[in-house]
Amino acid sequence: MNGKKNVIISALVIVFIIAIIALPKMMTAKTQKMNELNYNITLNEDSSMNVIETWDVDIKNTGTLFRTFEDLTEYPITNVEVIDLTTNDRLTNINRSMEQVPEGQYYGLQTTYDTFEIAWGTGKSKSKGNMKYQISYKVDNVITSYNDCQEFYWKLLDSSNGISCKKITGNIKLYKPVSNIENLKVWGHGATNGTIRRASNDTIEFDIKNFSAGTMLEIRSVVTEKIFNTTKIDNRNVLKDLVDEEEAWAEETTSQINQTNNITIAILVVEGIILIYGIFRIIKYISEANEASSRINYKGLDYYREIPRENSSTPGEAVYLYNMFTGKDKKTSIISAYILNLCVEGYLEIYEKDSDMYLRILKEPDNLKEDEKIVYELIKQVAMGSNEINIKDLNKFSKKNSRECKEYIEVIIDNIEYNLKREELIERNVEALTRVRKESIMYFGLFGSIIVPFMFQFTNLVLLATIPIFIIEFLILVKVRNNANKLFKLTQSGGYEAEEWNGLRNYLQDYSLIDEKDVFDIKLWEKYLVFATALGISKQVINNLQSKYPDLFTEKYWDINENVNSILNMACNPMHLHNNYNFMSFTNGVGINNISIHTYTITHTSTNSGGSGGSFSSGGGGRWWRWPEWEEDKT
Repeated sequence: MNGKKNVIISALVIVFIIAIIALPKMMTAKTQKMNELNYNITLNEDSSMNVIETWDVDIKNTGTLFRTFEDLTEYPITNVEVIDLTTNDRLTNINRSMEQVPEGQYYGLQTTYDTFEIAWGTGKSKSKGNMKYQISYKVDNVITSYNDCQEFYWKLLDSSNGISCKKITGNIKLYKPVSNIENLKVWGHGATNGTIRRASNDTIEFDIKNFSAGTMLEIRSVVTEKIFNTTKIDNRNVLKDLVDEEEAWAEETTSQINQTNNITIAILVVEGIILIYGIFRIIKYISEANEASSRINYKGLDYYREIPRENSSTPGEAVYLYNMFTGKDKKTSIISAYILNLCVEGYLEIYEKDSDMYLRILKEPDNLKEDEKIVYELIKQVAMGSNEINIKDLNKFSKKNSRECKEYIEVIIDNIEYNLKREELIERNVEALTRVRKESIMYFGLFGSIIVPFMFQFTNLVLLATIPIFIIEFLILVKVRNNANKLFKLTQSGGYEAEEWNGLRNYLQDYSLIDEKDVFDIKLWEKYLVFATALGISKQVINNLQSKYPDLFTEKYWDINENVNSILNMACNPMHLHNNYNFMSFTNGVGINNISIHTYTITHTSTNSGGSGGSFSSGGGGRWWRWPEWEEDKT
């Protein structure tokens, strides 16, 4: 178990280190997310186009935004302007490239042999906010003329685009209408969740939702009338081949969409099966848990006066069995309880010295169980060869060596389980081990069900269906594994004793309400205090003692019985009430106390120099690359 624990601790340390490293970067990360991008494009008679882009973008720690274009030599760009729509101010052209453009300024320049770049300052290099801009520019030579048609083929965004966009809209306006709308043909490539349509004889409109970063957006439009004057002339008849090519791409895209939909349905079916299976397993585990409980015949004890296995039981065993009976892992002052028990058994002594509390080692262990020996060895380690230690030194040791102390606790639990198995009070839960192996298969199913949709970049509608199902499945799985992680279960004898420990706790906790008052037995009550400390009710027990035996809490009593018992002395003697030598100071002061004797043993626990983090990039027309295509809406 220690090996597993070390692996878990190492993994947590690695996660913590990664978080330490990643958190500052996350806090200062440059991010941009486009809410809406609108294109207003006018195709001019001279085969040039005027473009107005309207950006509605949320940015964080981004001082400069970029818009880049390739193929500058073939498609010259001029007349660049940038307007801040939030203030309606025209930005100032600085006519030179900069890594960080000041707020209120921009440039539109050729930055490499065939690259043109527009960049402008946002004033948000160390802050965040919603910004709205209008970028306008003119591009020449965008129309190619063939014998039987004229073509506009333009890539608005290419796959180097680093910003996602919730919505892209736009219209393309011809400088004059065609005589018949059938003489205007349009297609869109890149995003399968968009529509493009002929709004009129001279207007094309398009609309794309949830546009992902790294996705291309391309428009192709053909007119079968010669309405543009262009210098780009190709004396071929291409219209039929072009239409055939687009139809072939449309069929391919439809096939891809159908395939994606089939995969989506398959994933949702698998998720549904996992969900139903998880619910079935939960019902079954609850039923099995009830059956397991019903197999043990309890005595129906409310109170129990004796200490179970008085001559051999240890504080850790008491807490372990009590936790199994109640189904809870209660944190208790377990190390204090072990020390008190070693004092009762004559191995240690608690005493006052110079107004502080000390432990003295009286003898070597000769008849202790392994869990008790571990606490004894811990005391010896802190004593460093001496026969006494200040309780404060034990606290200092626990703070400096917290990992080592936790390992002590794990070994104590191992030995408690070994003791209880040897006493035939618990037995290994073979069914639980089998369940753990079975449920591991569910983990792989869940992992695949959430990862696959993201790999295929499904639409948000599918993701919205996938994520809630995954969350439900995960919560069910957590519940299932919590039920399956109990590696031990009570035997019939263990059930009887666990019920007795619960009855003893009730007896001690309600002692002042019980109508009986026996002859006070010091040795019995010091044992009671040991197990009351282990079970987390020592304060109530002391209050009950005071209610039943008020004489015990007078200085007169302890003047007569001064050396009778150090444990009850520091618990009941009023002269210690306001100094360091008192019972509650001891049980609350041992620094390794706040732990849980658990009954579970498997699970315990790209930016560029300007800082945009991504840029829009655009290429020229005439490149007939095979990309997914969205069908024309012919309304």
